[in-house]
Amino acid sequence: MTLLRACDALAGAKMTRDYSQRPARCKLNVDSQRASAHPGRDSPGVVGLQRSQPFGQAGDVGNYSRRVRNRIHGYTDPVFQRLSASSGRLRSMCGRYVVRQSADDLAEEFGVDRVEVHERLEPDYNVAPTKTSPVVLARPPRDAKDAGPVRQLRVLTWGLVPSWAKDPKIGSRLINARAETVHEKPAFRRAFGTRRLIIPTSGFYEWFPTQQRTTSGKPVKQPFYLRPKDEGVLALAGIYEFWRNPDKPRDDDDAWMTTFTIITTNATDDVGHIHDRMPMTVSRDNWRNWLDPTINDPDDIHALMAPPPAGSLDLYPVSKAVNNVKNNGPELIEPLPPS
Repeated sequence: MTLLRACDALAGAKMTRDYSQRPARCKLNVDSQRASAHPGRDSPGVVGLQRSQPFGQAGDVGNYSRRVRNRIHGYTDPVFQRLSASSGRLRSMCGRYVVRQSADDLAEEFGVDRVEVHERLEPDYNVAPTKTSPVVLARPPRDAKDAGPVRQLRVLTWGLVPSWAKDPKIGSRLINARAETVHEKPAFRRAFGTRRLIIPTSGFYEWFPTQQRTTSGKPVKQPFYLRPKDEGVLALAGIYEFWRNPDKPRDDDDAWMTTFTIITTNATDDVGHIHDRMPMTVSRDNWRNWLDPTINDPDDIHALMAPPPAGSLDLYPVSKAVNNVKNNGPELIEPLPPS
């Protein structure tokens, strides 16, 4: 059964935020055993796929497949008409994102007290794992270790390397941490308790597998760009860690690597049509507590993050040029013309 047929079966039914009660294809094969351990944190979906205008409301599931086929930014090409029911697991989320703001813009937006950015921040339309990217965190300044935490803007490497790792290459596999288990996993639990940060983004990319096939028989994946409707900054929840190269002296600055990962959760309805996961965000009201390293209780920390509010994101297909990390420019986030 395709995703669209499965969703058609829900016509007239009441929408629910509980993915375990939805048809498997409609939730993109989310493992029911991996449902959130914190009920109530997944925002109920109130819109369907969209670019600028909502076309689905909570409780309005009738004719769902027609809306998906015909109203994804006006596309009618078969590539955009349906998701493949036999495509298997999607790539991990979040795998690429965009940062368009300057260091000064980010410092003002997040009330940063200290800017630890020593090179000009150029807009990056294709931030990929192992690249460096600006983040906001709070800790004592390097030149005043006895001082209290100070909110800082820094540039760190995406892909968390645990302090106990023997090889820093492990970071390329730890670009995301599941919100459901981040407080338990050995690679993340210490950082979750005391080293949290915010990753400022302008938007992020996701891919879904179409029914088209490559020469090797794999599904052709169509990239989509997701951004805040108000085109503001999306504050993603993350954690960071320090790793020391044992081959260098401890007091050598080059001996240390600071890396981060993005926390993800089950996708809300408006994103779940494309991917089963999405990044956690931190609302402005929770920035202070999220960055506070003295708040250590896992339940208290979990309560500080949430998925983007349903209906707050624009979503539209973009060029496959984003698949190549060497491509970088504003053309990557331009919507594809309707076919």
